[in-house]
Amino acid sequence: MKELAVFALGLIGLLSCAGCREPIVRTYAYSHSIQNYDPNLVSIQIEPAEASLPAGGEQTLVATVLDKEGKPSPGQRVEWLVCRSPNGVGEIISVDESGLFLADRGAKFDNTNAITYTNQFDHSLKKAREGGVDFDTLLDKPGSHEIKKGQTWITISAAAAGETHIMVYAPGIGNQTKSKAFAVVRWTRAGEQ
Repeated sequence: MKELAVFALGLIGLLSCAGCREPIVRTYAYSHSIQNYDPNLVSIQIEPAEASLPAGGEQTLVATVLDKEGKPSPGQRVEWLVCRSPNGVGEIISVDESGLFLADRGAKFDNTNAITYTNQFDHSLKKAREGGVDFDTLLDKPGSHEIKKGQTWITISAAAAGETHIMVYAPGIGNQTKSKAFAVVRWTRAGEQ
């Protein structure tokens, strides 16, 4: 009987939101609560922290969640945010959707917000979408297209020159100063660098 009541309440909630246009997205403030902390997690890193490339290009950013021993930690939630400034440019175009189950798969909520999970095993990013973009070029390091256990990624792009500021956040890290990392990508006009 209890299960039926829970199901009915869930159904009522779903139906009452039938007219809603946008999905409800957890925010930084909501997800950073004491119950989410893993005492073994100590920091998050993002690579590259700075990059510069022509507008219209694509840049892949890789986040790594580290434990107390400095080892990458698999299965950790990572939140990505394009920090909008008045003159900011750039959008998230693809995210790491790998995962064994639907509950631990990445998702892009809009062009400035995404959630991914650190990978359970090593794998390669061979080609991006139909364009066949070479990830060696995007990461600007030969052989760096390997996504290791405990890492996750997004790809961003910008149609115009300017800067994209990215914040990556791991809610499982209790130390608020180490639960975030930042990157900036500078997009140049053709011929500049």
